[in-house]
Amino acid sequence: WVHRLGGLDYAFVPFGELGYAHRFSLTARWGGDPESARRKEVLPELREDARAGPKPKTAKQHFSDAEDYVGLQLLEEALASLRSAESLLKADDPLGVRINERLGYIAYLEDRVDAAKSFYTEAIKAAIELGVRGAPVADAYAGAGLCFAKEGAYERAGEFFEKSLRIGPSGKIRALISAEQAEIRRRKM
Repeated sequence: WVHRLGGLDYAFVPFGELGYAHRFSLTARWGGDPESARRKEVLPELREDARAGPKPKTAKQHFSDAEDYVGLQLLEEALASLRSAESLLKADDPLGVRINERLGYIAYLEDRVDAAKSFYTEAIKAAIELGVRGAPVADAYAGAGLCFAKEGAYERAGEFFEKSLRIGPSGKIRALISAEQAEIRRRKM
């Protein structure tokens, strides 16, 4: 059976000395319309969401948005999302470590080295107080190391890079540390 008649087209085409041609085409779709079926599935859920109003985001959702913005180099939007996440946190939430680390990273990208160091320091302090371990802490140490390297304090930078590498930074940060260590060795020569 034909589910939906897509269209009927007619064309009158002149062929010079050969005369004229009449062309007809009929378009039909067999079976169900997948987009229509999807709308029927989603529509009740959307209507329910509309009645309930917008759901407030959690700190983790704001943080996730911030990560996406950082990846797109939309730093103002990332800062706004991080501030929103921060406002929803309790004092003992381990996500605060990662938020401060990301705030430090953004400040570093904006060439605000003193602010970056301050955020990285806060991340490290919070990690120690809360017993947080792993990549967020290692990334904060690496970020502080980058700040010291930018200021020309290469020995101090090296100490922070070593701490970071012992803890285990994320993949991108590990590569950044390697590149910065190579650059420091080059500058010392």
